[in-house]
Amino acid sequence: MKKIAKLTLIITLIMICILGMILLLNIETKQNEVYAASNSSSDLQLMARAINGEARGEPYEGQVAVRSRYFKSC
Repeated sequence: MKKIAKLTLIITLIMICILGMILLLNIETKQNEVYAASNSSSDLQLMARAINGEARGEPYEGQVAVRSRYFKSC
């Protein structure tokens, strides 16, 4: 009976460790996401220049697609 209790305890601890590692990795990946957070005129001008640089010569729809790809939160 003691062997079953020890085995159950070991399996439970392993599962807790695995769950903790999964949660830790999930938190780390969310911290790496960066979005534009300010709406000042200099930031908007910088965003417009970046879109112009990436999508120069594209029609308006192409510029909107570039904006939505690189600036998700705006």
